[in-house]
Amino acid sequence: MIEPELLNAVKDLEHHPGSAVFQATRRLEMLLRSLGGYPADLTGQALVNEAMGSGRPFEPHGATASEQQAWAHLFRGAMGAIRNPEGHRDQQLKREDAIGQILTVNMLLHKLKQDFPDAFRKEEPINSEEDEEALPHQ
Repeated sequence: MIEPELLNAVKDLEHHPGSAVFQATRRLEMLLRSLGGYPADLTGQALVNEAMGSGRPFEPHGATASEQQAWAHLFRGAMGAIRNPEGHRDQQLKREDAIGQILTVNMLLHKLKQDFPDAFRKEEPINSEEDEEALPHQ
């Protein structure tokens, strides 16, 4: 049910639900950055704006332009409404709420993999330590 790329990120869900949510969204962010070859300092909604949307490298697929735009908004929303609160504050997130948020991130990762399977076939393992060192510290 959970995409393999997220399994390690959510392994501590039972004891640290907020951290699991942050790690899952961070993993989605890292994958998008790596697949697109974006610099490590391009994060969150700014990364999604650069990668997705009309004419962008990872423009979501959809039946209409409105549907494509809505998918891009969902990705932006995940960065702003799911990742940011856990990355900037201790939310004391409940396990049940964390599960819902992780499933949302999982859905977005699944959508990315469906729309761009070739990018995932070429995807090299991400060195989390290097990526983490390049991220701005909060």
